[in-house]
Amino acid sequence: MSKDNEKKIYSKFLEQTAAKHLAEMIRCRTISLESGGSRDEFYKLQGVLHKLYPETFALCELMRIDELTLVLLWPGRDKDAAPVVLMAHQDVVEATGEWTHDPFGGEIADGFVWGRGAIDDKGCLCAVLEAVERLVIAGHKPQADILIVMSHNEEPMGTGAPSVVSWLREHDITPSMVIDEGGAIVDAVLPGVKGLTAMIGTGEKGYINVRFIARSRGGHASTPPKSSPLGRLAAMIDTIEKKPPFAPKLDPVVKDLFKRMAPHMSGALKFVFRNLWLTAPLLPRLLAKMGGEARALVMTTCAFTMAKGSGAPNVLPEQAEVTANLRVAVHQTVDEVMGQLREIADRYDIECEQIYAHEPTAGRLLDNPQAEHLTSVIEQIYEGVNCAPYLMLAASDSHHFSELTDKIFKFTPFHLTRELRGGIHGIDEKLPTSELARAVLFYEELIRSLPSF
Repeated sequence: MSKDNEKKIYSKFLEQTAAKHLAEMIRCRTISLESGGSRDEFYKLQGVLHKLYPETFALCELMRIDELTLVLLWPGRDKDAAPVVLMAHQDVVEATGEWTHDPFGGEIADGFVWGRGAIDDKGCLCAVLEAVERLVIAGHKPQADILIVMSHNEEPMGTGAPSVVSWLREHDITPSMVIDEGGAIVDAVLPGVKGLTAMIGTGEKGYINVRFIARSRGGHASTPPKSSPLGRLAAMIDTIEKKPPFAPKLDPVVKDLFKRMAPHMSGALKFVFRNLWLTAPLLPRLLAKMGGEARALVMTTCAFTMAKGSGAPNVLPEQAEVTANLRVAVHQTVDEVMGQLREIADRYDIECEQIYAHEPTAGRLLDNPQAEHLTSVIEQIYEGVNCAPYLMLAASDSHHFSELTDKIFKFTPFHLTRELRGGIHGIDEKLPTSELARAVLFYEELIRSLPSF
């Protein structure tokens, strides 16, 4: 048998094995406890991990933090080298709606592993542990300690990751780099861009949940007042959506993203992004008007997601409320944004209550040894892919680690089409088995070629 055929058979075996393991992990309904999930399902998943990766759990030191969060310590050769943190969370969001396959059935069909968490984030969890198990069996010892962090409540922004950070501080451990879920490998990252781009999140927008409350004396719906609580809320929402108070700004990381993409563009945008010295002052407002991801890159966004009125259709509410979720741009602070919201709410006699918030973390360019190691591995495993920094628009566990290091990279090593990305937190989440296999090879090479930082 030729070496090429041996390699193909070996790769197919890896793909099939990893897919079966991910499918088994998906069958554990690890919905966050904060969303009504069961501890038993987390213990079930952790039992599955011990069974699937026996050599890893036998060699590594296992620490249980905050009850259900796990940390595996794989000792490295260089005791003076700072450890590398690899992160992937155990919990998933609920699965509603009509799915093609049972969201917790862990079915493998049509070249995909189907189910809730296939991408977010059990796919990464599987790929990390699969890579480590293979390296342990091969007798490899990493250059530096590897810490595998598996929180149990990332989705509700729970206590798992912060507790790990506290544990690291107590033990005076400062990671050399942190790699967590984040940007994927995507097509046409910007209009006119050709080819695939590995989007490496080096910063993250802040996060605010806000409740707006409008009060009244209530009463019967047959004699409504001139200004009802829901009417005032609607007027406020209309103002914020039509004329957002948040100024757009071009962050250095976003500017670097545009510079890196310019050579791969065509048409008028190629001129715009190649000549940022001239066009940069105009870009923020232009992108803000485009909406969607373009707007989210340059400004704070506000999405109204929940509403509540009276308990009956013929009763005026004494209290009505709406809840909004905001993603804070890195050039703003939580206090600044809350001040802007309260100013608008006051115009409509509406209370503005902050429920939860964390600050944005500023991004950095891919100009350090850790980033160079990461990008070199990406370019080796994913041939022809360009690497670019970006600001992560969603929230992740890794933002908690910013108090320990600024070498945090939010990267999910899968090529995800728009359709696949739409399944994250949506219906029919699925991951191509070929992408899972490549992710295993990515983590394996990342660890195998790891230098001392």
